Amino acid sequence: PGSGGGGGGEALFDAARCGAAATLDASRTNVEFSGMATVLMTTPIPSEGVHVMEFEVHGRDQCLVGVAAPDVDVETYLGNKRGGYGFFAAEGTLKVDGDWKGGHGLAKFKRADPVA
Repeated sequence: PGSGGGGGGEALFDAARCGAAATLDASRTNVEFSGMATVLMTTPIPSEGVHVMEFEVHGRDQCLVGVAAPDVDVETYLGNKRGGYGFFAAEGTLKVDGDWKGGHGLAKFKRADPVA
């Protein structure tokens, strides 16, 4: 993933905050999931301002991209428990505190789409 709008530079996935069903590559810029897991970034996003990160989805479009507290449970998917929310690619819905929040006109994304 690349980042922009704030500090610039490339964002890295954090190997220390990576669920067991997620595998990072050596560069820590790519992650492959074999089951439910969450992976956090190495650098926290500041609480103020507008921040943009771009992700590319490869393989199945069954992923969630979102925001989480540093202590979120990484052994489940983002938004399944308290501490974060995830945007579900295939359906265009949000998962917040274990509940699905219906598709409120959110744009879906699929494999190879850049997500910003």
